Amino acid sequence: MNEMVGEFAGLIWRALEGKNALSQKEIKKATKLKDKEFYLGLGWLLRED
Repeated sequence: MNEMVGEFAGLIWRALEGKNALSQKEIKKATKLKDKEFYLGLGWLLRED
């Protein structure tokens, strides 16, 4: 499961890379993540140092 969550986080990170800001809807559209996957990936990124 941790590997999958890390992959979700990576998708979100790459979608945001080089962008000033994206809405939740824009990120989900760019990554094609479902709600649960999006929030798991976002949580992973929030815990990063």
